[in-house]
Amino acid sequence: MTVLVVFQQGGILGGVGQTLALSQPLTAYGADYNRLQDSLVKVRIDLKVLQAQDPNDARSAAARRGHIAELEQNITRLAGQISQRKEPSDPYLWALILAAVTSLLLYVGRYGLIQVVSTALVATFTLVTILTVIALQRKAEWAIRGPELIQGLSFLLPPADPVTGTHPMRTAFGAFGIIGIGAAELIMYPYWCLEKGYAKYTGPRDGTAGWLARARGWLHVLHIDA
Repeated sequence: MTVLVVFQQGGILGGVGQTLALSQPLTAYGADYNRLQDSLVKVRIDLKVLQAQDPNDARSAAARRGHIAELEQNITRLAGQISQRKEPSDPYLWALILAAVTSLLLYVGRYGLIQVVSTALVATFTLVTILTVIALQRKAEWAIRGPELIQGLSFLLPPADPVTGTHPMRTAFGAFGIIGIGAAELIMYPYWCLEKGYAKYTGPRDGTAGWLARARGWLHVLHIDA
């Protein structure tokens, strides 16, 4: 299980490396590769927005079809350019840098620093998620409406993708596996309790009523944590 956890953490490290390579590429080749990917994504979004518009609006049908055909040609051209290029090494370079920095922090025992930074990142992530949902509401074509919210909270699964055949349950299991309580948390949690001083505050087991009360109190804290 511990060996598999190492692979899981490696996947997380690689994902962070990919994210940093997208936002801060380390090489000129990586920056040019990102530019092509950004252009492809923008054209695909423009195509989806145009296809979602009312065909009876002021734009003539012929002009609308011509614009759609132009966007589809751009998508084919950009996708072809990207397929001919090798994947940049920026994600791997970032992963190596992060692995070295993390190893150094663990070696010197800066647990408090990691805890503060992790807490700040979780708070920021939560805030950004909420602000993103609010920002989506300002655009009519992206806004989340009441019926969609009710459907999302219902006990129903969306159908399988008609093109790839991928079932959403596969994505759900993958998401729960990487963000839920996994083997790494179960293994590390007892050490975290020791680091936070739970056993120290309970005191030596002397069989007194005071020790029993303290032990039950800290067990209650463990239940809340879990």
